[in-house]
Amino acid sequence: MHKLFFFLFVFLTSFSHAEYSISIKKSEKELRLLKEGEVVKKIPILELGENPREDKEIKGSDSHPEHYRTPHGDFFVCHKNPKSRYYKAFQLSYPSERHAEKALKKGIITQIEYTQIMDALLNKKCPPHSTNLGGLIAVHGEIPEDKKFKRGCIVIKNEHIDELWPLISQETQVHIEW
Repeated sequence: MHKLFFFLFVFLTSFSHAEYSISIKKSEKELRLLKEGEVVKKIPILELGENPREDKEIKGSDSHPEHYRTPHGDFFVCHKNPKSRYYKAFQLSYPSERHAEKALKKGIITQIEYTQIMDALLNKKCPPHSTNLGGLIAVHGEIPEDKKFKRGCIVIKNEHIDELWPLISQETQVHIEW
């Protein structure tokens, strides 16, 4: 059944009308804005999650901050938050199908949680963030001095969020790699 979800997800995302996409290269701490596949802007990343080489596999916590990681893979912007506590934010569709499938096989999430994640992805909505996979991963503005912590998000300067804001829509594709 998960293969059907994947086929439908790929089929529906291939017909997205978004002309912009984002590529994040964690090893270079760089966000690249692409228009029809061509790089049109490179933006430095200020912060990433813990252990940036590693993929996110489980929700982080204060007792296990090493799990506050920035995930690898293909996502879409599932929500634009103009009033984030970190200026503005583009919430990403983490956990992805790949993350959910792997977690289901390892017993990290239940079949019901897996189905809820897949249903959200299929309907271009934000997946639930209350599972053991965590969530609420975003590209957002600067973190205020009194809130310094790494939770797996991609942090860029507020001025760069402002530049991206009118160009990025819900469903904009985002690729993250080491």
